[in-house]
Amino acid sequence: MRQVRLERAGESRPAVVYEAFGERLRGLMGRRRFPSGLAAVLFPHTAAIHTCWMRFAIDVAYLDREGRVLRVTPAMGPWRLGPWVQGAWWTVEAPAGTLADWRPGDRVRIRPDAVTAGGSGPGR
Repeated sequence: MRQVRLERAGESRPAVVYEAFGERLRGLMGRRRFPSGLAAVLFPHTAAIHTCWMRFAIDVAYLDREGRVLRVTPAMGPWRLGPWVQGAWWTVEAPAGTLADWRPGDRVRIRPDAVTAGGSGPGR
């Protein structure tokens, strides 16, 4: 898990990237609520998601390699299958309602958090 900042339209939000196999496999499944202190969880190399075994709704944004928003799915409830989004490289999962003002074409930068070193992604 790598700590990052999501920057969009002058806002900067704390997030984490789930990169390891186990992190990606588990994701948010089984949790009672979204992790406290985080605005989002990012999954690289992901063009489709599901919310099986989840207990709460999430907003989902699909980004291309450059961090452009391709699609936003608001308030995706538990036990749903999301669409496969052509060209998506990242998915951003956030508490329901958090991404309400995100639109296709918006630019999102993924920056290393000041506490961690390194990282990769749009805007680095």
